[in-house]
Amino acid sequence: MLLKLHVSKLEDVSEDFRGLYEPDGDKFKLKVMIEDFVHKDQVAEFRTNNINLKKQNEELLAKIDEIKGEAGKEVEELVSKRVATYKGETSKQLEELTTALKSKEALVSNLLIDNKVKEAALKSGVRATALDDVILRAKQTFTLEGEAVVAKQNGETVYGADTKPLDINGWMKQLTTQAPHLFETSVGAGAMGSKVTGGQPDMGNMSAHERIVAGLKMVGRTAASQQ
Repeated sequence: MLLKLHVSKLEDVSEDFRGLYEPDGDKFKLKVMIEDFVHKDQVAEFRTNNINLKKQNEELLAKIDEIKGEAGKEVEELVSKRVATYKGETSKQLEELTTALKSKEALVSNLLIDNKVKEAALKSGVRATALDDVILRAKQTFTLEGEAVVAKQNGETVYGADTKPLDINGWMKQLTTQAPHLFETSVGAGAMGSKVTGGQPDMGNMSAHERIVAGLKMVGRTAASQQ
């Protein structure tokens, strides 16, 4: 089942997917795109600050070397103490900036991969209750290199059946065969027939939500037949 980006009312959407929508004026909007995540400019700012700090450090050390060449022994000892203190402070600042930069980059990477996987999942008919599972599986396969999301296994690029590097859409197509229970019944080979066996629901291939719904239906049919 493919979801619309905008709907007039939540009743137009299956109950399983209503939680994916948010109010947008007099309508409801599908929460697919990531609107409030760390901007790339913030990452660029961390990098610029890091570069500037290193440059200032180099300039200051160069001036200190000039002073040391002209000063006497007492001045040299004083300068050495100040240099040691400054180096300690600078190293700490550089370490903090590097840690913060790596944290921001990891956050941006996760958000970008999550966003792309969500888009592909919704287009491919992934069940609303299975989105988190699909995203977790994708993170075990995909990584961000620059601005490209690539599939890696043991550090090596993963290729699809077309001999091209595997992308998220191709991976999602493979998943419909490997884990059809994550998709709507109209998606994947034999998916429609996999939920019913001998006239009874096949609980083994159902999600927790589907098992509850199927159980309630069976109880309803039993009660009706006894009346």
